[in-house]
Amino acid sequence: MGTDRHRTPRFNVSVDQELWDAYGDVVGDGGRSDDLREYMTWRVEHPDEPLPGRFRGPVKKVRARRTGDE
Repeated sequence: MGTDRHRTPRFNVSVDQELWDAYGDVVGDGGRSDDLREYMTWRVEHPDEPLPGRFRGPVKKVRARRTGDE
């Protein structure tokens, strides 16, 4: 994970080789980074949106406020 003042930091991601290869077939070998960046941006902007076919509950739990009369 090195950084350069002209580049963004790099991060390692663990992915099974079979999935990595299949993903490359879908987005192209050079398209993985761009596609992952776009997905991560979308995910941050829509944290409660479920992935297709999945349920995703709220990320942030909201607690009821105490009124002080309790």
